[in-house]
Amino acid sequence: MSLSPWQLCFHADLKCRVRHCNNKRIINNTTSSPYCRHHCCTVCLKLKTCFKRGHGHEGICHHHGCIYENCREPRSKKHPNSPYCANHACSVKDCNKPRDGPGVCCKKHTCQNRNCINCANGDSSHSSRSHSSGPHRYCHGHQVCEVEDCEQFVFLDASNRAARYCFRHYCAPSPGCGGQRVEGEGASGCRDHTCALYPSCTHPRADPIHGLFCEDHECADPGCRKQKYDSGGVITGLRSRTGIWCADHMCMAALTRREDCVNRRAGTATNPIYCADHELCEEAECNNFRAVRGRNRLQTRCEEHLLTKCAFPTCLLDAENGAASCRYHTCRASGCLATLPSLSAVSTSLFCDAHRCSEPGCANPRSTTTTTPTSTPLGGGDAAGAYCVEHGYINRLGLGSGRCRYHHRGHRHGFGGGGGGGGFCGWHGGCGCGCGGGGGGDDDDDDDSDDEDSDHDDGCGGDDGSGGNSSSIGVGVDMKACFHCGGIGDCGSRSKKKHCHK
Repeated sequence: MSLSPWQLCFHADLKCRVRHCNNKRIINNTTSSPYCRHHCCTVCLKLKTCFKRGHGHEGICHHHGCIYENCREPRSKKHPNSPYCANHACSVKDCNKPRDGPGVCCKKHTCQNRNCINCANGDSSHSSRSHSSGPHRYCHGHQVCEVEDCEQFVFLDASNRAARYCFRHYCAPSPGCGGQRVEGEGASGCRDHTCALYPSCTHPRADPIHGLFCEDHECADPGCRKQKYDSGGVITGLRSRTGIWCADHMCMAALTRREDCVNRRAGTATNPIYCADHELCEEAECNNFRAVRGRNRLQTRCEEHLLTKCAFPTCLLDAENGAASCRYHTCRASGCLATLPSLSAVSTSLFCDAHRCSEPGCANPRSTTTTTPTSTPLGGGDAAGAYCVEHGYINRLGLGSGRCRYHHRGHRHGFGGGGGGGGFCGWHGGCGCGCGGGGGGDDDDDDDSDDEDSDHDDGCGGDDGSGGNSSSIGVGVDMKACFHCGGIGDCGSRSKKKHCHK
């Protein structure tokens, strides 16, 4: 309601100061405005403060309006320190600069990469201090690695989150980690995610959260994160150290370097610290491992307690190869495990009584005895097989009992004369029957009556009675006699005389 002229005159200081406006200015108990409600700032009316002159269609004063050129919009409420509206204020918090170009941030907070309008920190809600310290400010997709002298863009994980380092310097085992990758060939993680044996080992840890070692140095036992050790390496020429257990799980034989063992401890009440292949001997106070016999069958005792002493008297060696005696006192015959005789007369023999010559005092093997599985025994029949080659030959000639071939049944040889003096030939020298006396006369056992071609041929008197190999004493035995006739000259039938093959 407009005032009358006299009222205006009386209340000239109560009307709006806008020219040609006769409306009453705003007056209340606490404040007053020189403008009416139509010309007062709408923001001031809402805030009930200032009550300054509004401009434009919005009716906003300069204190509450955007100061961008030709913009009369109210200032942004999200940016109380910015004198610009929501369309012109920088999106970075606490920044009072206007936006630069089509971007949503000012020039200071816009990515420095060419033709990029994104904010430098990639998130408009971050503080302006996020990238204020570095000379280069880039957006989320164009951030540069923080390693000195590295201009590569940072690595983006599967969630499109930017790391602090590029692909060559970020921590690969844990992409969410902000650590820098350690140096070294094959390294892929930061110091907190690299094997604890770094710098000798640059491999990543097997368990990035709870582990300390890589797969090559971590114990193979599930749930164990301790360092594993090698298998010992006590064998010369060991190709590689193949241990896979830590000191708490590896066999004590390998831990103490007694043997190479890659097995895990048995962990039983009877075998707590050794594996199943290295159980201790059951003998009291014995620390040796149990012996393995046959097809890898584990015995209950060690090699020392499985062995027995040699059965030969005065021998202190151990028995071997299942025999009752050692190798030096076991019969040399093939397949024989008998102990050698301990009698003084035959103590030098290398064969037992069953394979030794039956001749008393002879240490030679029987002719049928073989010392190798492939050897074939010598011939000679059952009787000759009980003697060695030498005594078997003598017995075949009839000399083993002291008798000649023709008189061994009833007479024995005499050992006193020989040759022409005794009247005996080389084969009958000293024969008690007097079969060859004189100058080599007929022995009356042949088929003829002459002395020129007897059954003994020229070796038994013949023409002059000196054809045989005789000796003046003892028995004249020719060890090279013919095996067909024994040196008697009867190599063929009696009706047809033939010379001896000797």
